Amino acid sequence: EDLVFELVESLLKDKPANPRKYLWSKLGEEETLANVKASEASIMEVPSHHLQRLFEATRLITKEVVPRDTVNVIIEQTVQLLDCDRVSLFVHDRHLNMLVLSASNLTKPIRVALNQGIAGTVFVTKQSVNIPDCYADPRFDQTFDRETGYRTKN
Repeated sequence: EDLVFELVESLLKDKPANPRKYLWSKLGEEETLANVKASEASIMEVPSHHLQRLFEATRLITKEVVPRDTVNVIIEQTVQLLDCDRVSLFVHDRHLNMLVLSASNLTKPIRVALNQGIAGTVFVTKQSVNIPDCYADPRFDQTFDRETGYRTKN
């Protein structure tokens, strides 16, 4: 789990032109290999059907060529993998210099300013956060919940 988090975090930070090649090169680094070996015991604790679902989700995600289709597959697969009621994905649009919010409960994406809400703060600061109650966080922008009728939990 920590290895995946580190890889995704470095991918988001470095923003490589070829993400697949970047991830393969990262997986080949000695430090990453050491992390893999150190986490082998915890990998063995993961039931094989969960790993199978993860590999299938990864296969579906990487086969997509059209970015919009890729975003939809990521959202659909994440909902299934996490068994959650909603998934939101923010993607930086370099041309607009805004975040584009796609979510499992939205029919079309919503544009978000880079300094808007928790997502904008995370994007600008490049710092990951885990917020158990977003309504208690002053950075949380309730606009989207009001527009969609959904109450974000965390």
